[in-house]
Amino acid sequence: MFLRARNSYKPNMENNNRYLRQLAIPGFDETAQQRLAESHILIVGCGALGSIAAMYLAGAGIGHLTIADFDTVDITNLHRQLFYQTSDIGANKSDLLRQRIIALNPDVTVTALNQKITETEALRLAADSDLILDCTDNAETKYILERIAIAAERPITIAGISNFHGQIMSVRPGSTKFSAIFPETHPSTPTDPTSQPPLTSEISEFSDSSESPTSDTTLSSGSPAPENSRLKGVFGPAAGTAACLQAAEAVKILTGLGQPLYDRLLTFDLLTSTLRTLTL
Repeated sequence: MFLRARNSYKPNMENNNRYLRQLAIPGFDETAQQRLAESHILIVGCGALGSIAAMYLAGAGIGHLTIADFDTVDITNLHRQLFYQTSDIGANKSDLLRQRIIALNPDVTVTALNQKITETEALRLAADSDLILDCTDNAETKYILERIAIAAERPITIAGISNFHGQIMSVRPGSTKFSAIFPETHPSTPTDPTSQPPLTSEISEFSDSSESPTSDTTLSSGSPAPENSRLKGVFGPAAGTAACLQAAEAVKILTGLGQPLYDRLLTFDLLTSTLRTLTL
């Protein structure tokens, strides 16, 4: 169920020029552009995935983006979070990203949330959106967001990266859930890959860091940097690839174009230049 009648696409000279190359895509007409203009996306996490996905979605003409992240820019972010600058270190990510989005496309309404969000608040935000993008870097928040999306009867697109690898899937009520593919475990009990279904031979851990899971009462896009011995590597282009796939998934879901990744998991490995889609 989409919540319509927020912003609208006005087919004037400026908009026709702004979206000219997008509207030239076969099947992508003014009806599709109108659907994007009327849509509201909740993006949780404004780091490597969320910042890039948000900018692509703003460029595509999404009418309203709500971006949530209480984190600040750190120098270790900058090799993959390209919409922040060295001079931004210490500043809040969601506030900075809001400025970047408006500078790119002033027709987009942007709501920036720069504090931790409770589950109750997240449920309200989800119910007021048409789609949720999970761009966080810890599994616990992904589980929480999936539960909230299902409770609000909204689709959610979930992505994760590690080293040269990335994964993305979408979930809607009735489809295969993230938590069914990656079962929740007690924080003190690491998941044993050998105990999972055979499908996991094709699936790596759905996270881009080994940071501690969040509380069940607040949502987090990340936590303070862990000890170097626990820090997992992230290849910058892997983050960009996953973010672009999330943005594309969002456009497909909102316009009805193509085949979203419901009941499927897309994985990629940039080191071997392989990409595959697994049926769940």
